[in-house]
Amino acid sequence: MTRLGRAFGITVLLNTLAVGTGVHAQTHSVPCAPKAFRWQEDCRPIDGEARSRFRYLPLAGDASSWLTLGGEFRVRIESIDRPTYGLTPAPGYSTADHRFLLHADAREVSGLRGFVQLSAVSSAGRFPVRSVDRSEVDLQQGFIDIPLGSPQSILRIGRQEFDGDGLRLISSRDSANLRRAFDMVQLDLRPGQDRLSIFYGSPVGNHPGVFDDHPVSGETLLGVIVRHGWTMGTYHGTFGGFAIERKRPQAIFQDARGAERRDTLGLRLSGDAPSYRFALAGGLQIGTVGASEISAHGLSGEAFYKTRLGQFPASIGATFGIASGDRRSDDGTVGTFDPLYPNLGYYTDAAVSYPANVWDIEPQVSIQATSTLDVQVGVDLTSRLSRHDAVYQSGVPRLLGTGQEGSFLGSLFSVKAAWTPTANLTLTTSYVHGAPGAVIEEAGGKTFDFAYGQLAYRY
Repeated sequence: MTRLGRAFGITVLLNTLAVGTGVHAQTHSVPCAPKAFRWQEDCRPIDGEARSRFRYLPLAGDASSWLTLGGEFRVRIESIDRPTYGLTPAPGYSTADHRFLLHADAREVSGLRGFVQLSAVSSAGRFPVRSVDRSEVDLQQGFIDIPLGSPQSILRIGRQEFDGDGLRLISSRDSANLRRAFDMVQLDLRPGQDRLSIFYGSPVGNHPGVFDDHPVSGETLLGVIVRHGWTMGTYHGTFGGFAIERKRPQAIFQDARGAERRDTLGLRLSGDAPSYRFALAGGLQIGTVGASEISAHGLSGEAFYKTRLGQFPASIGATFGIASGDRRSDDGTVGTFDPLYPNLGYYTDAAVSYPANVWDIEPQVSIQATSTLDVQVGVDLTSRLSRHDAVYQSGVPRLLGTGQEGSFLGSLFSVKAAWTPTANLTLTTSYVHGAPGAVIEEAGGKTFDFAYGQLAYRY
C-alpha cells in the first residue's frame, strides 16, 4: 500500500470511529477545561475535582494564590504524494509527529503571575524536515504578569504565545509541532469588553537541541491592537484597529530583496448573531525592501449563515482573502502584500502556497452531526492577482516566477471531521485533493492528495 493509501485508510477508519461512537457520546463538563491558549485558563473558582486533577492547588490558606498544572500530548500522522503540486524536488512522504507540552501557572488574586511551559517534539518521515517539527526539551513559554492596578491591566514580560483577537497577521501555527511564540514585552489592558495591547519583541527561532531556542536575529515586531466590544440585544461583536511594524534583515520578493521594514495599518470588524456570524479585516502596507518602497494592500473575511440541514445544526458560507501583488517590474515599488505570521493551513490543511499575490475564496458547509462531532466540507479556489509577480511559497520565496500565462492557480477540495468525546480529548481527520489551475499546469504541476489523522489529549 502507498503512503497516501495508508494515511487515507487511517483517515477513513478514524472518521468511521468518530461517527460510530460520537452518536452516543455526551459532552463532558470538565472544570477549567483546556483552551487553545493555555494561559487563558482560570481555575480560581474551581475546587474538588479540579484539585484532584492538579488544576487548582491553593498555595495559601485564604486561597489568595494558587497553582495550576497542565499538559498536552498530540500525535499526528500525515501524508502527501506530491508536495506543492510536484513543482519542487521534495518527494511525497508520510510522517508521524509527536508533541509533548507541560506547564505550571502560579497566580495571585492581584494579577501577579508566573507561567512556564516546556515543549518537546519529534517527527519521523517528513522531507524536508522543518525547524518547527523537531526539538529536544525547550522553553515554549515563560513569562511573568505584573498587574497595573487591576488583574485586567497587566504588563507581560517574557516568552509567550500571542493572542491576536482573530487577526490573521499573527497566528499560533498550531498545525505545526511547535506553536509560534515571541520573546516579547506586552502591555495588555482589558476594561470590560474592550482591549488595548501594545507589544514589542521578536519571534522565537526553533532549534533541535536542549534549551537552545532564541529570538530570530535582527527580526523585531512592534505593534498596537485596539478593540471595542459591542452588544445589541442578541447581537454582539467587536470593532478595532491595528498598527504593526516588522523589521527583518532579509526579505526576498520577485522585484526586490534586502533589509525590510514593513508597516501594516488596518481595521477589523466582527459580529455574531443567532442566525449569522461574520468577520472582515483590511490593511495597507508601507515601508521599504532594500532600495524599493512598499505599497501593498490586503483584505480578508468570512461570512456564515446559521441554519439546520435536516435535524443537524449547520453553517453555510465562505472565507476569503485578497493579498495584492506587484503590478510592474523594476519600478522601485513592491506591491506584494505580506501576511507577516500567517496560519498557512487556514483555508485547508494542505498548505501548498503562501498568501501573497493571490485572491482566495472557499465556500464551506459545516455540520454538527452530534453533540461531539463536527464535519466540514469546502472547496478552496485560488488565483494569482498579478502576472508581473511571483507565486510564493513559505520557506522558498518564489514557487513560480512570472513566465507562466493565466491566473488560476488551483482548487482544493477538503473534508474534515473533529470528534471531541470529552473536553480533554479531540480526534481530528482531514483529506484534501488538489487540482492545478492553468498557471500550475503550465509549469508542470499535477494533482495531489493529502490526508492526516490527529489525536490530542489535553489536561
